[in-house]
Amino acid sequence: MHIARSLGYDVGVVYGVPLPEAKDPLLQEVLFFDQMRAPNRRAPASLARVWYNKFIDHLRYCSTIHPSSLRLGNAVIAEQFKDFLPELDRAFLE
Repeated sequence: MHIARSLGYDVGVVYGVPLPEAKDPLLQEVLFFDQMRAPNRRAPASLARVWYNKFIDHLRYCSTIHPSSLRLGNAVIAEQFKDFLPELDRAFLE
């Protein structure tokens, strides 16, 4: 991504983060970062849940996605998430 940016290209990333639909961009940003932090707090998934997630991923792979724009940088101080988030110009949600 650093090379693309150094060549003058915008970098966009599509995240498959499950978020409830929020019309308020501020709320959507807060929910996004809350989900980025959530896997560290969750218990390990059951085998049934793992297979279910693989099945859903397969269905998504075979279908067209229509990402929605995600505005970052307005409310949450993202410094603590820099290991998870690449340097980007735009973010989208699946």
